[in-house]
Amino acid sequence: MALIDARGIPADQTSVERLAREDLDYRVVDPDDPAQAVPFQRAMSRGFLGAEPTSATLEEGLPTVRSHRNIGVYERGTARGTLPVATIDSWVTPLTLPGGDIGMWAISGVTVSGTHRRRGIARSLLEGELRAAAQAGVALAGLTVTEATIYGRYGFGAAVPVSHLTVDTRRAGWAATPSRGRFEYVDREQLAADLGAVHERARRGRPGQVPGWSARWAGIAGLASADTDRDRVRGVHFLDQDDVLRGVLAYTLEEMGGDVPVPASRAHARGRDPGGRRRALAVRPPA
Repeated sequence: MALIDARGIPADQTSVERLAREDLDYRVVDPDDPAQAVPFQRAMSRGFLGAEPTSATLEEGLPTVRSHRNIGVYERGTARGTLPVATIDSWVTPLTLPGGDIGMWAISGVTVSGTHRRRGIARSLLEGELRAAAQAGVALAGLTVTEATIYGRYGFGAAVPVSHLTVDTRRAGWAATPSRGRFEYVDREQLAADLGAVHERARRGRPGQVPGWSARWAGIAGLASADTDRDRVRGVHFLDQDDVLRGVLAYTLEEMGGDVPVPASRAHARGRDPGGRRRALAVRPPA
């Protein structure tokens, strides 16, 4: 399926004019210009309450920035290289439907500086993306954000719930037909590749799914330099009797506190929901 390249869609003129009345400059960021790309990355990290990005973090994030259509909002007349006061990015991705895929205008990276609230910036960002999608002829838009409930005013609804499960291993067992094959530990590079492969195969059989991207799998696999848990990440995959990859798990372990009669730990399956919160499956051995 041929997809439109969102990077070729210009800044929405309605949002340009609306924010100009607030002495703000709404424009597409050139990701090949370090004087624009680096401040954009720093502003996005700041907006999500992240640490100041290092040179390594900026370099790791550059392929994602270059693959997206990035919009920054700037104070009018600020010097080149100034951090934007608001950010948003978008790209067109396949969305699985029964019988095939459809292009979806994917939106993420929505931040507004705390110094610039209540000036209509968020509305201009979101509505500008929806108008850009319509201009590009994309019929559907999706949004990945931390607080899904506040975006209903723009027509978005929650699509991916997150659950935390505790499994009592004294009563847990494999209910399906036994599968012939083997589990293997894998290094982090192989883990990232396996996560992408399993997700891509699985998402084609589940309507409403979209592809992942390399930086996502690298982050879950502990390859991101900013990940404080990266050295604790472990991975296993399952190969069937024909050596076909059938499943993969990324996880970390932590010691459980308190007095317990047997050694105990928790295993946390690594992953994040579209809003950035960690999804975890906590497995507690019997105490």
